[in-house]
Amino acid sequence: MRWTSAALLVLSTTGCANLSEETWNETLAQAQCDWQKRCAKVDFFYSYDSIDECESSFLDYLESYSEFMDHCEWDKENARECLDELNKSCQNSDVGDIWNECLEVWDCALGL
Repeated sequence: MRWTSAALLVLSTTGCANLSEETWNETLAQAQCDWQKRCAKVDFFYSYDSIDECESSFLDYLESYSEFMDHCEWDKENARECLDELNKSCQNSDVGDIWNECLEVWDCALGL
């Protein structure tokens, strides 16, 4: 029962129910910063004064790629998988797995 309540809380705070391309950057920033605060505590507390500062910084980083991403296709199923990786318990999460899933959210054909 405790896991179900925690999962519902995480899903509601990351906006999984209303997941869309338009809200993806904000959703990802929230989930990433939540993961970092839970699972990479030392890095989080040395890097940020608050969760808001983390989210703002991560949003700036994501926005720096927005022009490039305009030419890519967003995949909702891959976005859910990315959030699933970020929402795993710290013992079951791996940065490599997280970013492998999250990099697949955008399909960017290089047109070579």
